[in-house]
Amino acid sequence: MEIERIFDLIAYTKEKYGEDHKVFGCKKDKKWATVSAKEYGEMADAVSKAFMEAGYGKGDKVIIISSSRPEWNISDMGVLQFGGVSIPVYPTISEKEYEYIFRHSDAKAVIVENSHLFNKIKDTADKIESIERVITIDKVDEEHTTIGEMIESGMKSQKDEELSNAKKSISGKDLATFIYTSGTTGLPKGVMLSHSNFVNQLLNLKDIPDKRVKKALSFLPLCHVYERMMVYLYQYIGATTYYAENMATIMENLKEVNPQMMTCVPRLLEKIQEKLIGAGKNLKGLDKKIYYWAVNVAKSYDLDKQTAAYKIKHKIADTLIYKKWRAALGGDFDIVVSGGSSINPVLTNFFNAMGWPIFEGYGMSETSPVIAVSEKWPMARKAGSVGPALPGVQIKISPENNEICCKGHNVM
Repeated sequence: MEIERIFDLIAYTKEKYGEDHKVFGCKKDKKWATVSAKEYGEMADAVSKAFMEAGYGKGDKVIIISSSRPEWNISDMGVLQFGGVSIPVYPTISEKEYEYIFRHSDAKAVIVENSHLFNKIKDTADKIESIERVITIDKVDEEHTTIGEMIESGMKSQKDEELSNAKKSISGKDLATFIYTSGTTGLPKGVMLSHSNFVNQLLNLKDIPDKRVKKALSFLPLCHVYERMMVYLYQYIGATTYYAENMATIMENLKEVNPQMMTCVPRLLEKIQEKLIGAGKNLKGLDKKIYYWAVNVAKSYDLDKQTAAYKIKHKIADTLIYKKWRAALGGDFDIVVSGGSSINPVLTNFFNAMGWPIFEGYGMSETSPVIAVSEKWPMARKAGSVGPALPGVQIKISPENNEICCKGHNVM
């Protein structure tokens, strides 16, 4: 089968990779627990039917406020399948911003992660007339239903045929989500993206990762379009998404998961580089000299221009130092995608040299999000460049004001 709507990913995954394929992994009681394709589909269907039992239908908006975890994805798909509009919102914004988004979106329900966030939004949700209910992921009290309880009730629902008909009624052109921008130019704007906006991203990005990519580590917020789309892509290519516990545990989780792919931002790479360089300070004599020689070899790496002498130096540095770095950090990487802001080419070269292939991308919420990204064909990946435009996407520079203009299937 081929996908047309975002939720087609569930059936596609089961058909192509099998019902036992691990779609998500997360830490529970200090151990990695996984969600299979079969469980993912059953739980998403149950959430859809529970919403339908409560009278929700096509076009109804549901806000999701949570850190990245499988329940986020299950909630997202559960809403999309009955024709709802899934609205991810940052857990870190102010009560004033919550009030604006709750009111502006015309949402009928809010899914919130835990007691901390529940207490933060409860009073605001209570005074917005359109919001009929608040659902929690973790148990908060006896009054409010949890996603787990919705799944239990949805499993008992007799609305299978009704859900099937609801799915059939949804086209790729239908609205899938509002993504509220950060509001740097005033109040947050609700970027309206369709199912096909996301699906076209997947179809045009699917061949960039190697087929050996089976595990991905995710730590960026799913409420941001960048990570949300990438987790859809991981599902499409059959990679298991492992959610890092938090920002402080990324190094530990990298080593535990040993992924072949992840997304990141330049600041994280800067922090990793600082730790790697700082680790040499405690060495003595020749060991210290070799260590910092290898650091300088990495900084002078060039993807396209390597002399025979440099290749020999790099091979020695890799054998003595870089191999140890990779073992310490985990990650047998095929691709590390850097986005969100520009990255210093010296930093890019450093990680390319140590065996973390950095791919740079450029985009925005309004373009769902990728406009351009590095690829593996010759001259399509270069430090300091965000790569070529995606197929079907046109870019021009406005002669009037040097503004970057974009046209294509990705535009809201």
